[in-house]
Amino acid sequence: MVSDAPGYCLQAPLELGLRQKGSCAGPLHSPIREDWGGKEARPKLEALPEIVRAVKGRAEVYLDGGVRRGGDVFKALALGAKAVFFGRPAIWGLVHSGQGGVENVLKIVKSQLDTTMALTGVSRLEDIQRSHVVKGDPYEPPPLEMTKK
Repeated sequence: MVSDAPGYCLQAPLELGLRQKGSCAGPLHSPIREDWGGKEARPKLEALPEIVRAVKGRAEVYLDGGVRRGGDVFKALALGAKAVFFGRPAIWGLVHSGQGGVENVLKIVKSQLDTTMALTGVSRLEDIQRSHVVKGDPYEPPPLEMTKK
């Protein structure tokens, strides 16, 4: 379904009021987390919670880019995205094996998402919560509270 509703391309929540019907307007229903900053831009998953808070439920937020695996899909959903978009893995599959390659990539990502959900005790997408994602340094030990049972 295509809508004439304004779309937004956001780098930060501050832009929410500035980008309406701007250069990013298009056939979108809701804000979409997108950027063109390349490696200099803030990581999309890092900015996502702030954008979701700034939107305050007035629209759905989608994440575009940086999604390579099912775990990335899980994190984006946990941080408030309604859905994710990804192209690069699908293009890799297409170049490698045509339509069958794209279908295989989608199966792999779905399998990875299913595995991540199972490992976190989640059986439905609707049950994915912000508490399933912990931000931290992968080289630091977990906080003491997390190790106590």
